[in-house]
Amino acid sequence: MIKWLSTAALLLAGVTSLAQAQQASPTLPSAVLEIPKLSQVAFDGKPGDWGQQGFRIDALSSNQPQAIPAGDFDAQVRLAWDDQGLRILLTVHDNQWVEADADSEMYKADSVELFLRPDIQSTRNVFQVLIGPGMAPGHENVRTYIHDYREGALRDIHAQVRVARTPLPGGGGYTMEVCLPLEVVGLKPAAGTLVPLALTINDADGRGRSGSYVRWGWEKPGWNFHLLKLGTQAATPTRLGAAGSYQRLRRSIVFLNATAELAGKKAVVRRAGSVLAQGVIPRPAEGERLTHLRLAYPMPQNGQPWDGVVLQVEGESDLPVDFIDPQGWREQTARELKVQVSEAVFAGDTLPAITLADPSLAEDALGPYSTQVRYFDAAYHQVKSAGGPGRYGAIFEVQGEDGKVKLTRSVPLFRKPADAGADANARQTMAELLGREGGLSAGQIAAQQATLVRELGRVATEATASSTHLAQVLAAVWENTDVSPVRVRAQDDRWWHGLQKSLGLVAPLESLEFLPKGYDPKGQKKWPLIIFLHGSGDFNLARLAHDGVKRIADSQPDQFGFVVVQPSCPDFRWWSAPELDDMLDEVLRTHDVDPDRIYLTGFSMGGYATWEWAIDHPDRFAAIAPVAGVGDAQYAPRVAKIPVFFIQSAVDEAVPLAKARPMFDALTKSGVTVKELIFKDSNHTMTSRLAYENPELYTWFLQHRKSQNK
Repeated sequence: MIKWLSTAALLLAGVTSLAQAQQASPTLPSAVLEIPKLSQVAFDGKPGDWGQQGFRIDALSSNQPQAIPAGDFDAQVRLAWDDQGLRILLTVHDNQWVEADADSEMYKADSVELFLRPDIQSTRNVFQVLIGPGMAPGHENVRTYIHDYREGALRDIHAQVRVARTPLPGGGGYTMEVCLPLEVVGLKPAAGTLVPLALTINDADGRGRSGSYVRWGWEKPGWNFHLLKLGTQAATPTRLGAAGSYQRLRRSIVFLNATAELAGKKAVVRRAGSVLAQGVIPRPAEGERLTHLRLAYPMPQNGQPWDGVVLQVEGESDLPVDFIDPQGWREQTARELKVQVSEAVFAGDTLPAITLADPSLAEDALGPYSTQVRYFDAAYHQVKSAGGPGRYGAIFEVQGEDGKVKLTRSVPLFRKPADAGADANARQTMAELLGREGGLSAGQIAAQQATLVRELGRVATEATASSTHLAQVLAAVWENTDVSPVRVRAQDDRWWHGLQKSLGLVAPLESLEFLPKGYDPKGQKKWPLIIFLHGSGDFNLARLAHDGVKRIADSQPDQFGFVVVQPSCPDFRWWSAPELDDMLDEVLRTHDVDPDRIYLTGFSMGGYATWEWAIDHPDRFAAIAPVAGVGDAQYAPRVAKIPVFFIQSAVDEAVPLAKARPMFDALTKSGVTVKELIFKDSNHTMTSRLAYENPELYTWFLQHRKSQNK
């Protein structure tokens, strides 16, 4: 679900928008900014005793290339330090307060995000703090939530993030003090310490951008942090902020915010000494604290220089303007290109036409291209017409000038039987449902039944003609011979996997493994196997090495008596049971693994997939342990013979306990004994760590064999 926000994410000057920054490479900032140590400043959320202390950031850069009226949203920041850590003072004005209900999703609405990491050169070990200001109705208290991306020994360091907030008179804003303990990233609050910091302030008024836009930053933090030096003096106040973006893959945009003192000065965008764009900073509009300027120049083509852009204003330090690699941006745009189908659910022999929904955007992303469509029937035969009713599928390919395939889309199709018209009773029932949904009385429905039936047919035809999801549903139901509920997505996955395998388009999953001490590929001993499925955001193998069960096994290699396999889900995908089946088949073929002792576990997205794979193939596993995952309770009978270790957090707002509980309840009500572990106060990320550090899990696994599941 996409939630639209009017968000102005304000980043410390020079940091790009979070969505753009996901592919940025970390580089050293152009300057180290000294911040002073505070003297006699109480921690009370009030600015009075700060006086003139602190490094001032009076102009921040916005991810939106347009002016934000001060009456709508404005923010200023001061930075300093003391013996407790990094001190941050924010003054935020807002004319409308919107705060997310879930603590873990506070970044989607009015909030503050703070990011620390120990090393300016590395994107790892990020410590992210979300702060809800407690200004919106129903959210009167300040809230904090930690997204913890630290690894190794750093994860064992715990310290309190302190927050104090005071509303401004009239409720149109607040001042907030935050104390960030530096020890959480292995740093000390002492003179000379260098601290990488990024900061975001979000404003959500219900217009402007989607919640998925701001999530790219904390899923893959990799943008340039600013480097602060704990010292005695404050660096020159920042009066200029700028951010780089791309406009429809055709123009590079530099949008700057500046204080009134800079009005009338020339702003020049340069790369390697060459002028790319320039303009004069205008005077602020009446009543505005900041002024704005938008500069544009052609977007670099692939292979052309694109980084090293700086903004120069007389009397100000050169300000780096970060862009992502245009090729990376084009690839991301290409991944999001959509196709349109004339009729995904169709009648007759003629197969439906499939085209790109936005050909112009596709050309911007891919360059000159051509397309081809291959159609297949349910038996994987390539066809040019639909010979009969049932499932069909199309592979839509976009080729570049070099003939290489740049983009592939799989399109589900379904041909209706010739007598597919709904009978009168079905139409009448649907008309009554439609009427009740619209709030009509029984009398109105009865009096206008003919109209409702006619209009229902028209609406249904318009709504379903191009619905590929409906094609999936109809194909699954058409093919189903079982009386149990149809698993539409699972059935569709199996069909597409089979087609792609027949065409040689399936690549094996990449994975990491751990082999226990004493493992001998030429020996006779068969070892128990644990398969761990990671959550979203852990696609990179280097990151995956520090996650899940393998992290535990690597920390105690002499004692851990399991073979461990941790596959990597392909980027931007969901786990696929058919792909996992192929992987497990290969592991059984190449490793000395005991088929009677195969244990499956996964966290978050991997927890969901643990349930789904077990539901698909309950005969493959001796026991499963979904962690922070949700299973579909209607399929509980399919896993009723598999021992389950149900692990969840009572306060997990990413995967709420209430959402995961129905499968647990369905199993226990049917007489199945499910082992349960509920953490009382762990956040979503911490639940994974606590679950896999628990030795009871591995002892419990070894108590079960597949041959005993009867």
